[in-house]
Amino acid sequence: DVGDSNQFSALLSLKIPLFAGFGDRAAIHQAEAALDSARATSDDLRSQVELEVWQSYQNLRTAVATLDSSAAQLKSAQLAADVSNARYKNGLATILDLLSAQTILANARVQQVQAHLDLAAARTALGHAVGGLKAPDNNLEKP
Repeated sequence: DVGDSNQFSALLSLKIPLFAGFGDRAAIHQAEAALDSARATSDDLRSQVELEVWQSYQNLRTAVATLDSSAAQLKSAQLAADVSNARYKNGLATILDLLSAQTILANARVQQVQAHLDLAAARTALGHAVGGLKAPDNNLEKP
């Protein structure tokens, strides 16, 4: 019987690329470039943080020196005002001399208050730069 044949066929396909176009090598180079970029970004951020800490530290040192200077200036202005007041009471100085000494004393007081404010700001900036300050919790319930 010719119509009674038991024939089976199967097809097996295997694909092997002979040339991938250096795609793997290009992907490796791209990954290496991304890694280099990430390292450069990390180094840049580290440098920025170091600079901010250094500047904050120097600003704190300057604020301390300014506070010391303003204290000496205030002491000097207070002595000058006391002398001017005594001279005015004894008739050896004019009212303008007395008012000038009092103005200088008031300015010295203002400068010392500013120096205290600058010192507090410098301490806060240094604390922030070194990561010692925490942001306030905005999720607090208001009464």
